Amino acid sequence: MLSVGLALVLCHCGGGEESTSPEDSKASPSSCAEPKSQGVSEPCCMAHGVDACGGGLFCEAFDGRTQPTCYVEGSRLDLAECSADAQCASQSCNTDMNQCRSVLGARCESDVGCSSVLVNKYVACTAGTCVAGSTGPTMGSRPGSASTGCSSSAECSRGRPCIAGTCQAGTNGSLCDEDSHCLSMPCISGECSSGAEGSRCVLDSDCRDDVQYCAIGRCSYGRLGDDCQSTDDCSPPLTCTAQFCSSD
Repeated sequence: MLSVGLALVLCHCGGGEESTSPEDSKASPSSCAEPKSQGVSEPCCMAHGVDACGGGLFCEAFDGRTQPTCYVEGSRLDLAECSADAQCASQSCNTDMNQCRSVLGARCESDVGCSSVLVNKYVACTAGTCVAGSTGPTMGSRPGSASTGCSSSAECSRGRPCIAGTCQAGTNGSLCDEDSHCLSMPCISGECSSGAEGSRCVLDSDCRDDVQYCAIGRCSYGRLGDDCQSTDDCSPPLTCTAQFCSSD
């Protein structure tokens, strides 16, 4: 689920420590002042690539930041600055405009467009609002983009696979047949999985350390009301009752 990532406030407060500027951060790892695998809102160096931040995070310097920092994947809201699909709550970044496309029912800008990734239907920006239509390309984007129809992978851009008649994005929750179909995450039971809450899993180890439980094939915090198959899927002292974590 996206609610956890969206709820995190990405704030880094420092006191004179040496840091890497956005320009130097894109150079070589030797120019980095920061280590690899930084945590949420910690300073990072983009030259480390996918190793710059921990699992489920990405390194960028958005909104005028002078220091790149680790953001949670899926935390960028509609029309916010972005550089990749996985960064947006809508799971769709207009890389020509470097802004997240808006979700169904939300305010939109025609130049940025709307995302159909989460609803699997044509969504258009009409009179400043994303509305569902009956026909047309998904996301208002170019053929071959994520979520557009396809009959083979050759019709999909950027090496995206064509699965179930749709070009897949490779982001968390996208359909996949193998790890290479996913962006810096494994393919588990036919879905790209970042290990975040709601991601596909088979074992507890498929989930991020802070999520902990694999319950009925999905990563879970094991909180009150969460799905469960046994008490082992619930955070103590909760127990599993009628497939829900309960305090009874």
